[in-house]
Amino acid sequence: MGTLEQIPYGFQDEHGQVKGSLFEIMNEIIAKSGLRATNKLLPAKRLFLELKTGAQFCALLADTPLVLKYFDLLEPIGVKLAAGVLPKKGVKLANYESLKQITIAVPLGLYFHEFFDNDKTLTKVNPPKYENAIQMLKYGRVDAAAGAIASLLYIANNEEMSDRNFDAPLILSNLDIYLACFRGTEKTVQEAMQASTVKLKEMGRIQEIYNQYITYAK
Repeated sequence: MGTLEQIPYGFQDEHGQVKGSLFEIMNEIIAKSGLRATNKLLPAKRLFLELKTGAQFCALLADTPLVLKYFDLLEPIGVKLAAGVLPKKGVKLANYESLKQITIAVPLGLYFHEFFDNDKTLTKVNPPKYENAIQMLKYGRVDAAAGAIASLLYIANNEEMSDRNFDAPLILSNLDIYLACFRGTEKTVQEAMQASTVKLKEMGRIQEIYNQYITYAK
């Protein structure tokens, strides 16, 4: 199994310990399923490559066009991912057209909104990671950063930034996060993982883990 390496979903802390909301949720899904499986933390490009080639079976992924193209969505885990553009204080994003007036940091490998992803009329720069995008925003090199709003705010908090540093985000997608498996995964594996996910949702355990990390982004 695989987990996207992205704060706060899956990351290494300052002590080298792997943690994160989706990483920990996936670990519990595996444990309750009874399957013998490992959960690897992987960067976005490698995660998709390994899932597509069958090196990994399943992951927790948002229902983006790219995911829908390659994977079977087995079960929503009951949480959503708001994605869009987070501007610095003083930059008002009233609508999509507002984006044409600003410079936006878009981390490499980020895909969350088909029109935005392919829009060549916008001024975009492509730092390697979310952390770099927030640093560019912090030091005034860009007007906004794009991506999962919870991730951007969580990282900003680590950079000692607060709500006072930002204006209201423009939300472009509200995506459901799913237990997703690449097409061709054994039926018994899919069924065990799906049943485990359903049980954890009913127990409230998935939301409990997710809330431990999402509260830092409020």
